[in-house]
Amino acid sequence: LHSVSADFRALPNAIETDIHFAPSVGSSRAALEWLRCMLESPQLDLQGFVEAQLRLKGAANAREKTMEGKAIQMLKQDMYPHDPWLWDATLDQVNRLTLGQARRAAQAQLGNLGSIELDVASSALPSMSLSRVGSSMSHEEEAGGSSPPVEEDGSQQAMADMRQMLEEEICRTLGSLRAPAGAPAAPDVRAMQSTAAWSGTEQRVHLPDADERAFVVIAGGAPGFWGPGDSTWDVATKLERSNWDAKCAADPLYASTAMQLMSEAMNMRLLGRIRDQLSLSYSCEVTITMYDGFPGGHWICKLYAAPEKISTATRAALDVIRSPGRFPFVDQEIDASRRVMAYREGQAKQQKGYWADKLRPLPNGQVGAERIAHERHLMGTLTADDAMLAWRTLNGVEDPFVVQATSGSPMVAQMMPRGRMVERDPRPQPSSPATSASSASSNMDFLD
Repeated sequence: LHSVSADFRALPNAIETDIHFAPSVGSSRAALEWLRCMLESPQLDLQGFVEAQLRLKGAANAREKTMEGKAIQMLKQDMYPHDPWLWDATLDQVNRLTLGQARRAAQAQLGNLGSIELDVASSALPSMSLSRVGSSMSHEEEAGGSSPPVEEDGSQQAMADMRQMLEEEICRTLGSLRAPAGAPAAPDVRAMQSTAAWSGTEQRVHLPDADERAFVVIAGGAPGFWGPGDSTWDVATKLERSNWDAKCAADPLYASTAMQLMSEAMNMRLLGRIRDQLSLSYSCEVTITMYDGFPGGHWICKLYAAPEKISTATRAALDVIRSPGRFPFVDQEIDASRRVMAYREGQAKQQKGYWADKLRPLPNGQVGAERIAHERHLMGTLTADDAMLAWRTLNGVEDPFVVQATSGSPMVAQMMPRGRMVERDPRPQPSSPATSASSASSNMDFLD
């Protein structure tokens, strides 16, 4: 059991559990038994609930006490005023949790085997033949012994033996679970749709602290992982995304790959302009969040600077984000961004869960090695035009959400310039037929 570690997290549309174990019968059996217990009879005692609640309290308290956490929380509340399930939990919400609520939630989401999706990824050393690994992984394990000599097809034999061992243990362990009483109810996708606010906002917050610092987040809407976005994004970008819908429909990975390529090119411009040329910030980057469980997403630019430079740095950063409208991306930027993405891909391969994530089938059926080959081919075919198309699908560039956070003595908050933080060009919000009818009716009543 000491070789088993689990990472449990809740997503908007699913519950994910990553279990890491050593390539042996005993370790894989322990991991599968842990999974069986979690699915068949999820247990949550008072001590475990108290420890979990304390960890949640610590995370919520850290968000309230740090200017980064406070700014991000305020930003999400402004961007999604009608979707509190996308906000981070507050300290008051964590304090209101009870053991009964946690038990009911665990039993409702983990007590059914009908909707389980099990992805197993393993690795084997090519320098070691596992032609006799079945005996070392059998129930009658022998102590000692030397490794067999290297064979030409050692890696292939090792993977075959590993797969056979895992399949046997999975069938034995999960086969002992009771079948579900009925088919699991399909999740209500409509209940998981988000709607961002139409107009951008500006807020300021100050936290007392010994160090004088300043932090700004600039944000707006973005499409989801598969291409479509929420209703606000769909209306706001209807004219700009000329070929976006068609390309996303032809390739399920086009949206996420093109958006990642564009963000890397944008970060190069931000660092080159804000940090290297103007010396206004020591850290500035754009991150894109694209939800895959429901249509929606957002982009966030995080900027750190000295309090006396934060206002100038905010306007300069937004000017860089708007710059592709005047200076489109060029091939040199795309080539450099592609190299950065290749380097990060190599680093991600060393992380746990990378290969398991590649086992998730795409809507077109690609999975595993076929999906990886397709991702590499797609990255090599994207051009500056694709990066420009991804930039045009960003919503809120002309009317962003801005939160400015400062820390230090009260003098720091007082020295911040008042008034509008950035120049805006808001779009008129389209009126729905119901709103037009009601306004017309009220006008008629007034005339009467």
